[in-house]
Amino acid sequence: MPIYHLLLGIAISIYLREILAGASFHYYLLTYLPTYSWILFSYFYLGKRQLAKIDRSINEVIFELQELERQFGN
Repeated sequence: MPIYHLLLGIAISIYLREILAGASFHYYLLTYLPTYSWILFSYFYLGKRQLAKIDRSINEVIFELQELERQFGN
């Protein structure tokens, strides 16, 4: 997951640098700041929530399998 966000950030940087070639520093801030804020938010907040949700569902499946194993007496 971190590699995806790193490569996405690099690709967006290259793209925005090309788009904003003649722009002033204020335009750089107006584009880079929200873009990288969203990338950081999605990685640190949304990504961690998604991983916790997946972890919870995997643990539920493991628990159910352990219950089945216990019922069969193995």
